[in-house]
Amino acid sequence: MDVNSLYTSITHEKGIAASKSLLENSGKSTTYIQPCVDLLRLVLYENYFLYEDTYYVQCQGTAMGSNVAPAYANAYMNSFEEHYVYTDVRYEAHINCYLRYIDDIFFIWTGSTDTLQAFHQTLNSIYPELQFTMHFDSTQISFLDTLVRKDDQGLLSTDLFCKPTDCNSLLHYSSSHPKATRNSLPR
Repeated sequence: MDVNSLYTSITHEKGIAASKSLLENSGKSTTYIQPCVDLLRLVLYENYFLYEDTYYVQCQGTAMGSNVAPAYANAYMNSFEEHYVYTDVRYEAHINCYLRYIDDIFFIWTGSTDTLQAFHQTLNSIYPELQFTMHFDSTQISFLDTLVRKDDQGLLSTDLFCKPTDCNSLLHYSSSHPKATRNSLPR
């Protein structure tokens, strides 16, 4: 599954509540938590940008290029999973592997296609702004840059997955990028 436009789909108040809850559960003191929440509010509510001589404020979500965006999205998805995914009876009955990287989710479903589609529909009905797309196959599926295959005995194997649009372009060492970036290039 994939969350459609996760960064821009998170309402500010739900995202702030999820982030605050995660900080509270970490054992941090309120003298640490409250300034973090205040700064997060500042980043989210004072997010102005200029487009064609007009200033706009982003009223929902966070910009993908923002430094806070990945941690914010992870905190939100963690809260969503704790409240709606892990508590769903179909999750407990039919998922024996569940992995997530920000908004990309890989899981192995042991139930029927009908129960899988019902689970997917349930997730999409929780918040109108949060919608999931789902791709499933009984023998192989791609997840990020990995192709996961199931053989006739039910054993899983992995291989590199390249999207059809991948042009395999590499950054040349003589490019005008910072030296640290160039030094981290594969040889």
